[in-house]
Amino acid sequence: MEITVGIDEKTSQKDLDMLLCAGATEFYCGIMPFEWANKYAVQVSTNRLAGEKYQFASFNSLTAIVEKIHSAGKKVYVSFDALYYTKDQLPYFPKYLNILKKLEIDGLLVSDVSLLLFLREEHFKFKIIMNGNAGIYNSRSLKYFRKFGVSRIIFPMDMTVSEIEKIIVLTSDPGLEYQAYISAERCLFSAAYCHVSHGFGKLSDFCRFLWNKEIFVRIPVENYQGIISKKEITDIVKLIPKPDIKLLKTMKNNAGQYNLFAGSGIENIIGLKESLRSTCGLCAISMLEKIGVTALKVVSRV
Repeated sequence: MEITVGIDEKTSQKDLDMLLCAGATEFYCGIMPFEWANKYAVQVSTNRLAGEKYQFASFNSLTAIVEKIHSAGKKVYVSFDALYYTKDQLPYFPKYLNILKKLEIDGLLVSDVSLLLFLREEHFKFKIIMNGNAGIYNSRSLKYFRKFGVSRIIFPMDMTVSEIEKIIVLTSDPGLEYQAYISAERCLFSAAYCHVSHGFGKLSDFCRFLWNKEIFVRIPVENYQGIISKKEITDIVKLIPKPDIKLLKTMKNNAGQYNLFAGSGIENIIGLKESLRSTCGLCAISMLEKIGVTALKVVSRV
């Protein structure tokens, strides 16, 4: 089975050697050029992860590591897996994709249908991997994306082995590759339906914190630079109704339960942050291989 691991600009040669030694056969990464970040700010990412620390900031730095990976006989995929792109953002892609074509990138991770259409209309011939963010929960949606030339599907991380097996059986497509998450950040929610951005700092993680006026008051205004003005923030705060006491208690309890599940509620006490915040599917590998899954994804750009 292929083992796909995430990398970023901080990945050193030593890190790469360790990953290769550990059995990684494929790598994926994000690229956010300065012109994009300058236009939209890093919070509006070229991919699902918001923030510069998860990305390659230039094609020069990306080129260097791609060459190292290819020299080792392994593959590199680039993530353009945001849930959607606007009509103003799509014109940036021909330039980026042509550079990636020259780098002989092995494929793209995609989630947005508009980008799939764009790739087809502009005649870009990349291997297309439909990421878990696309929310392919049934065989019909899988067959739909197959029409766009998708050659691999990554199942959403909240699916069970039996659900994955049923889709593979119903699809009955021997030419399609199937991939499952084997390690990922622990979260209760489906990435396909989550439009929350974690790019504005810890206090903007709406899934972890109480949703009321405090969330806007506590976030430093500079985090919104290039996205929203200080006056607009003030106007938004005025429009947010103050929840009643009963609702506040319910929301606080829900946030507490989520934090406990995600590990942040007790991680500081027993010092098991990483193990508690991550899911592990090692025990399911043999079952996944048996039902036809040919690749495993390790989420490491977090």
